[in-house]
Amino acid sequence: MRSRLDLAKLKPAWQWAALVVVSSAAAIALELAALPGAILLAAMASGVAFGLMGATIRVPQLPFLAAQAIVGCLVARSITLSIITSILHDWPVMLLVVAATVLSSALVGAVLVRLKVLPGSTAAWGSAPGGASVMIVMAEEFGADPRLVAFMQYLRVLAIAFVASLIARLGFGAGAVPALAPAAEIAAPTDFVQLLLTIGVALASVWLGLRLRIPAAGIMMPMAVGAFLQATGLFTITLPHWLLAATYFGIGWAVGLRFDRDVTRHALRAIPAMLVAAERQPLRHT
Repeated sequence: MRSRLDLAKLKPAWQWAALVVVSSAAAIALELAALPGAILLAAMASGVAFGLMGATIRVPQLPFLAAQAIVGCLVARSITLSIITSILHDWPVMLLVVAATVLSSALVGAVLVRLKVLPGSTAAWGSAPGGASVMIVMAEEFGADPRLVAFMQYLRVLAIAFVASLIARLGFGAGAVPALAPAAEIAAPTDFVQLLLTIGVALASVWLGLRLRIPAAGIMMPMAVGAFLQATGLFTITLPHWLLAATYFGIGWAVGLRFDRDVTRHALRAIPAMLVAAERQPLRHT
């Protein structure tokens, strides 16, 4: 049974135009609400809605690989020489914390598989610790269903963000929850030389990773190469807000547009178990 509004009747150009408008409006609304991962969440939700209304458009493979590369660089940007020094100084404690986090997530995933809420690999990636965008991309690379992984990751983000925001507002006043994307950050000038270097390194890393047949090369190689080059001071990873927004739109659409009625029904039935699992894990977002 199709929706009364059948987007398949529209030309692809009109479908894309409508998706951009709806996703942008949703992203602005979620940013104003200070929700974590607002842009990616808005793009994915809009993509799901369009998919259920019969949209025929899909994100091509090459732009999706480029989006993965930018996410890899985003992770690499946080790895600096000072952070590496701190990790080496306190590595026993950090190793213990990481091991405990991974173990608890693995147990949650095992319970979800045992209860037949989600298939094995999907449950593992959906409950895995890490940035939601990274987990969604890597899940598909390793054969899991990225739609259900995304649903689980962002259901957790929404649940925990809602509880945290409620506690902050009740305990510390309405001003305790800051906006996610300050105007100064959006309007900050871009160093286009460093930006071009970042994009060049990202794309070259993806190409090399694919040639070497490295698993999840689209995200792992830019992350590894970018982290090395930045930590050694050879260049600074530059990712302006507009580029990250385009990246999150691409990943969100790539996942959301693939939702169909069967997957949506399965995801909705799994909500109670996913919410219980969310209470056992830390908050992760883009």
